[in-house]
Amino acid sequence: MENRFAETYNDITNQLLKRLAADGENNVVISPFSVLMLLGILADATGTETREEIAKILGCEKNLPEILE
Repeated sequence: MENRFAETYNDITNQLLKRLAADGENNVVISPFSVLMLLGILADATGTETREEIAKILGCEKNLPEILE
């Protein structure tokens, strides 16, 4: 799981930075860890279907309850 989560973390970070810096005119500073924590909070607060989708994005479908603790 750790390896998949690390890959997902890097992928999400790269995609987010590419989208935020797409115009090339502004400096961008983000906290990828904070973004992933926010997704975890959202997963915890949502219903089953949305929770499963967020878990899939995060790469932790099988371990989401453990991660949310």
